[in-house]
Amino acid sequence: MTVTSGGVAFEGGSCSITVSATGLTPATTWGIGMFTTGSPVVIGYVTSSSSGSVNKILDYPATTLPRAYSNLYVEVYTDRSGQLGSGIVSAQVTKAVCLPTGLKP
Repeated sequence: MTVTSGGVAFEGGSCSITVSATGLTPATTWGIGMFTTGSPVVIGYVTSSSSGSVNKILDYPATTLPRAYSNLYVEVYTDRSGQLGSGIVSAQVTKAVCLPTGLKP
């Protein structure tokens, strides 16, 4: 799993990241969350392709400007009817991104 880019919306109030992952169960819905030292914040849901990969831009509410955070991670979770389930794979975010609303550095 990787975060390939981050951005801020022109109208403000939201940001985006592009996530890529492979080796997931094909045609399955997954939750994507970001976390630092506490519980994850949901930034969206994605469905893996028939080959088990995801390459998706996710928009999420944010109130910070993009910057690099040394303790920020993104993770793929099982979907439990709209709630994050078990974590499957995580990766440190090395790009400048916004923190999702509700997440502390």
